[in-house]
Amino acid sequence: MKQKPLKRTNDVDRELTDNQAYNLLRGHDLIEDHVFKNEPERKKAYFKHKDYLFSLLGTQMGDFKPFLPWGERPAGWWDYEWPALGLRTRLQIDGPRMIPISDKMWFGKHRLYETHQPGVQWESQFSYLKAHGLLLEGEEQKYFNQEAKKQRLRKRDSEADAQIIDIDEFKK
Repeated sequence: MKQKPLKRTNDVDRELTDNQAYNLLRGHDLIEDHVFKNEPERKKAYFKHKDYLFSLLGTQMGDFKPFLPWGERPAGWWDYEWPALGLRTRLQIDGPRMIPISDKMWFGKHRLYETHQPGVQWESQFSYLKAHGLLLEGEEQKYFNQEAKKQRLRKRDSEADAQIIDIDEFKK
């Protein structure tokens, strides 16, 4: 699926490339490596374009994939604003106990662990933000509307898959 170009609201936001915006939203580079010269440049860009990045909450990239879904925060928020709040990390809610081996964080949880364990699940960003009173006004309802839409699309897609008939099996 081709990525839709981001809409710029003013000249300041036009300074930010799509790849830089993606890095500040999702925490990694989309196409090219090192879209910022260094970490201080990235931090400065986040605070300069913070309003623009938050304006992308709930915007659509494709069928039901928002660029930044309701109930989540940009990677830049987790990197630069969340630590100053002094809140707990996101909780591991299922799977084998994970032991962090680094203080580096990734969206409110430790980034590096002793081993990778399949089946490990973490508290969602939405649950974490709600528990700490960090949802924006009206965001909870928008989150639930977004989740309901996802469920409808999944149901539609699974019903369509169920209607596919294997012609070779049918001929037997």
